[in-house]
Amino acid sequence: MIWDEPPVRLLLQKSNADVIIVSACAYGWDIYKRWAFASTFRYMQQLAAKCRHPEGSHAPVAGVQDSSGGYISQQTSEFPEPVASKSAAPVDVAPNQLLQLLPTKGQFDPPFAHQDGAGIFSVPDWSFPPSGAVDRLCQVRQALTAKLFEMKAPLRLREHVASKSEQPLFSDQEVSEFRAVFQEFLEASSGRKVGWSVKPHQPYALQALRQPDTSLFPSLLEGAPSGLAGITFQGRTFFYRVMPFGMSCSAYWWQRLSGFLVRTWHGGLLWLSHFLSSALDISACLILAFAAVFGVRLSWPKLQLGSSVVWIGWSLNYRAGTVQVTATKKEKLSRVLRPLLGEGRVELRDLQKALGLWAYCSGSRSYMWSCVRGCQFSMMTLLACLNDTLIFITVPLTSKRIWLRITDPQSRFRRLSKLSRKLLLFWHEWSQAYHFHECFHLPPRHLDCVMAADAFASGEELGIGGFIEISGSQPVFWFSERYRLSDFKYLDLPLHQDAQRDISCWETLAQAQVGLMLLFSHLCPGGRIRLTLPSFSDNTGAEAVCAKLLTTKSPLCFFAQLVAMVSTRLGISLDVQHISGERNEDADLLSRWDGIAPLAPLGEHWDLDMRYRFSVQDFFDQRHDVRLFPSDARLLWKLPR
Repeated sequence: MIWDEPPVRLLLQKSNADVIIVSACAYGWDIYKRWAFASTFRYMQQLAAKCRHPEGSHAPVAGVQDSSGGYISQQTSEFPEPVASKSAAPVDVAPNQLLQLLPTKGQFDPPFAHQDGAGIFSVPDWSFPPSGAVDRLCQVRQALTAKLFEMKAPLRLREHVASKSEQPLFSDQEVSEFRAVFQEFLEASSGRKVGWSVKPHQPYALQALRQPDTSLFPSLLEGAPSGLAGITFQGRTFFYRVMPFGMSCSAYWWQRLSGFLVRTWHGGLLWLSHFLSSALDISACLILAFAAVFGVRLSWPKLQLGSSVVWIGWSLNYRAGTVQVTATKKEKLSRVLRPLLGEGRVELRDLQKALGLWAYCSGSRSYMWSCVRGCQFSMMTLLACLNDTLIFITVPLTSKRIWLRITDPQSRFRRLSKLSRKLLLFWHEWSQAYHFHECFHLPPRHLDCVMAADAFASGEELGIGGFIEISGSQPVFWFSERYRLSDFKYLDLPLHQDAQRDISCWETLAQAQVGLMLLFSHLCPGGRIRLTLPSFSDNTGAEAVCAKLLTTKSPLCFFAQLVAMVSTRLGISLDVQHISGERNEDADLLSRWDGIAPLAPLGEHWDLDMRYRFSVQDFFDQRHDVRLFPSDARLLWKLPR
């Protein structure tokens, strides 16, 4: 059954979808048949209809044939006219109007194109040659293409990739033939003899492309000095024969070499505008032939051919412009996190492994990386205040108590808080879930709306409130909640007895959790596109946390961690702007409303039907909201929770 497939259940959870049961008898069709729809369009709830007739009142259709020999159940794939009409009733946009609703990208609107790293004259779009470029390698390309077809290189390449052979694709004799093609062109264009010698300790045959410098400053005729790199061991000094990757000159050399290769492939070999799209195999053979001619080393067993490739744990689809974490990486992350989820202490080595792999997996999306940043605490600022025995000799730059204590720095065990374990559990569930492909073509979309939130605190009582006013929409969607510190006790947060001392935490809770991301996710469920929501806050601490998601101040750091988790789950980021308290009156009134007093002081536009309610568990336990309509309908499967 498709409803039990993991991707389907995950999609229901991520979109907070409604599962709507529709009985055929409720729409005038006297058969035993029910349909199940999943939708985030709340109007579809009106389609829900449960059969109220006694069991056996309707004729069965499963396995029953009609007079022509066909199965009657096939006819139920076409919905009755009343069902189709009622489901289409709220649609106010005709199909021919959809293209007109797409926003037009201005000349200076993001996203912006960038150079592809091959030099100032290179362009990111390889579907056409660089502007003003001359096809200087036409002779080489045509000669190489003829030889590649003659030796059936495209067919050999596919077999080579399928077998994951460790041997090179081309033999030494074939490489010599390729070099003869380049040699003929280079000698004719430069008028000098071309040599294919290779310098010791490096594989590249770059002497064939060497152009003698005759007009340099005399001190540079022998080459620019690059310095020496060496190490001293037992009184002896050893120097590198080659440039290691850690040296700056090595980085510059590799940048120039890779830039030369990319420019040559782009502007010389892959010239035609339709080349990559219509002749992928021959273009790949041209690149491999060029690499073989100049000695570019390749790992042949890792060679992949196609529009979708796997690279260091990422599945990249260049035709669709998407990326996805491979199943192997997710399984490894799940295996690393599993020992950290139990009770008691955890080993520091396991925690470091998890953080490293965690940072790797979160690299595809900036708002996922904020999950890692939100729980990092740097101790580097404390080093100047400690002596060799780790005793404080000076007071750190604060008059408050030290936010972190280590009883035994040499211990290989650490204790994790409940919220830290919740974060680890969040990532463990993420590693086991089905992941849809992430698209990087479009930046997060900014919505035209007004959003604001505020919080108040006094003694053991606190309140949060906020609203969303969407442009072109008449009602204002809002929330207003009152809590006591005892409601947060099960989280074991280091909160003060006076809630006012943690006002930045409550502002962050209102601004980033309930107030705007969770409220918006209820208004526009789905979460399949990235969004940036503009909002206002009159608290600088909450504003900074929402912008950077990094703080070492406790307990605000735990709320920053929570912001990152919700942002990752919903794909929503906040663009928080500062607003003075006197201009944030609406959100301030909502945060101070006790839920009992008349709504008159709040204004007439706060409709109770547009109010959304949230409990503390809704914030911190990451609940999904998948509902069944009618609520008493019988299912053969269980709703995902």
